[in-house]
Amino acid sequence: MLNNDCRFYGRLGKDVVTLEYNKKPTSNTFSLAVDESYKNEHGERIERTLWVSVYYPIHERDEIFKFLKTGTRVLVRGKVATSIYEAQDKATGRMEKRVELICRCKLSDINILLFPNEVQMLKAAKNSGETYTGAAPHTPAVIEQGIGDDLPF
Repeated sequence: MLNNDCRFYGRLGKDVVTLEYNKKPTSNTFSLAVDESYKNEHGERIERTLWVSVYYPIHERDEIFKFLKTGTRVLVRGKVATSIYEAQDKATGRMEKRVELICRCKLSDINILLFPNEVQMLKAAKNSGETYTGAAPHTPAVIEQGIGDDLPF
């Protein structure tokens, strides 16, 4: 059993951003939107989005960021941490304490979820030397990253 092990399935809220230290790239980060829904005691469906900040170190052969675009579906496994900070509420203008949920992972712990039509487009783009950046709003059917199908469900 692993201590402090988490998995998040969601969509990227924005493209990957590279963080630098002393003008050298050190890690990449992106925001992951994880949807949650349930029925309350009155039978009403409640939906909300949990935002997770994902950080992973830059690897010398790191090309996954080319495919991590806004809206891309991913499954991320890593260690969870939190950060507490103060921020101004845009609606009220009051200062509030906020908690940031952070997932730190390795490059191999990021799985991109693609649909069958996206896999075909990706292969066609690869054969023609182009870069495929599409994402379609459907239910995931295939994992394509050369890692294999290791979904827990």
